[in-house]
Amino acid sequence: MVDAAAAVPDSTAAVPSSPGVSVYETHSAAVFFLGDHAYKVKKPVDLGFLDFTTPSARQAVCHRRWS
Repeated sequence: MVDAAAAVPDSTAAVPSSPGVSVYETHSAAVFFLGDHAYKVKKPVDLGFLDFTTPSARQAVCHRRWS
């Protein structure tokens, strides 16, 4: 299993789109749609009301979401 929370790049703007993949970006995440699957990756941002600047912070919010 890949730890997507720790694997997020510094900028999702560098992620090229490719055939069959759609990318939707929010203020705190990028969502990749591929066929029947969606992959959400948290961005390393600090917006005041949330702080995802560390991999452990992004991982913790992902674990809370799915527990």
